[in-house]
This record gives sequence, C-alpha cells and structure tokens, in this order.
Amino acid sequence: MPSQRAQPSHVCKAEKLLRRIAPEDFADRPIYLLSRSAVPRELWLGNAVGFTWGALDYVLRPELESCGLWGGRGFACAISIVAILRRARVTGSSVLGTYISTALHEAAHHLESNPLLIQDSDLPLTLAAGREVLKRQALSAESFVDEDPPWSTHDLRWHRAFAHLRYRAMKAGADQVGIHVNAGSRYGLSSMGHYDRVFAREASKLRRESIRSVLRWPMPEEAQELFDADVAIWHRATRYTEQQNQQRMVTAEDAAR
Repeated sequence: MPSQRAQPSHVCKAEKLLRRIAPEDFADRPIYLLSRSAVPRELWLGNAVGFTWGALDYVLRPELESCGLWGGRGFACAISIVAILRRARVTGSSVLGTYISTALHEAAHHLESNPLLIQDSDLPLTLAAGREVLKRQALSAESFVDEDPPWSTHDLRWHRAFAHLRYRAMKAGADQVGIHVNAGSRYGLSSMGHYDRVFAREASKLRRESIRSVLRWPMPEEAQELFDADVAIWHRATRYTEQQNQQRMVTAEDAAR
C-alpha cells in the first residue's frame, strides 16, 4: 500500500533528484519547492496540482524572505499537497512518486523557458506588476475559459525537456515517476509513452548533457512528426465538433419555428 501522507522528506528527495539528474541546470542556484500555503491565495492558478511561472521566484520574494528562504534567483514552483494526496489515492500511485512527477513537470517548464537569462536588473516587471500579472492568470484559470489549444503551454519543446527528465529520473530509481503524469494525452496529444519512445534514443545518448544544452540540438525527426500528426488530428476533431454543434443549433432553431 503506497504511503498516503506527504512528508517534508518528499521535498528534500525531489530537490536532490533534480540536482542529480540535471546538475548543470541547477548548479549554484536555489530550488524553491513551495507548498500551496506559501503562495498568496489570489495568486494560485485555479485547481492546479502545481505551477511555475517565468519569474515566480522573483514575484514570491517577499514570502521567501519572510520565511528566511530567499537565496537569490532560482527555480521556484508551487505544489498543492492536498491535490497530490488526492491524485495518489485516485491513481494508486505513491505520494512520493506523484510529488516527484509534478516537480519534474514544473522543472521542465523552467528549463525550456530559461527565465534565469533575465537578470534582476533587467526584469521588465516590478514586484507589484509581476504579482498583478500572476493574479490575472489565476483569475483566468478560475474562469475555465481558454481559447488556445490544450498544448499551447505544453508543446513539443516542453515534452522534450520532460521526457529527458523522466528518463533520467527513472534511471536514477525514482519511485513511480512514470505513472499518471500530466503530459501527452492530457493536452490533446498522444500518450506520454509515445513521446518517451520517440525521445528514448536521444535521452540515452545525451543523458550527460544539461537539459538546456539538449534543447539546442535539432529536434528528432520522429518526435516532430508525431507532434505534427497529433496537432493535425486535434484540429480535424475540433472542426468536426464545431460543425456538429452548429448543425445541432440549426436543427434546434428549425424545430422552434
């Protein structure tokens, strides 16, 4: 029976794993794996299990400083322990495996967007402005209105980073890291297993490279073909659904006359 309690050690294990599998990417930088309670309520993104943002470390600097945790720019993400516990119960996964999977998911966002290229002095946002941007995103998430395709923030570049992190984590013996992750089919694409397979050879070959270095290599042709096919299928299905809905509306209007 997997453990159904979240423990402080999960945070430590997730941080140690990230530093082990991507040492260059996280070298000499803080990793802030925060609980939901550490994030002001108005900044939390809807029902998200976890989230990160390009300058989340900077935006949450006041909270980090008040807790004595601020150590400079680094990778910051927030993870809801309540949501982790719920997902672990539903999927039968361990709490640790679910927590680590979520941390890897958010780390992939951080590495593929590379927000640390923006220096403190060059940040286009003040703390107040940054918090306002995040607040608007939180309100948008609460409204459940999104006109962008489901993969818009989880595109092929993100899946590539995530696949490499997952490969390395599993090779390092991470607990159930491959189970029930938010990727692939969650965003209108093929399953993550398909993306793992198209990146497997590259993940093995480049396992000692930094993730940011990997992302500078040409995209594997097989991976690009899979993603392009997924996107085409999604658009065809969306057009068909829209046509069906329009036909139902016309039929309903005719019946009402």
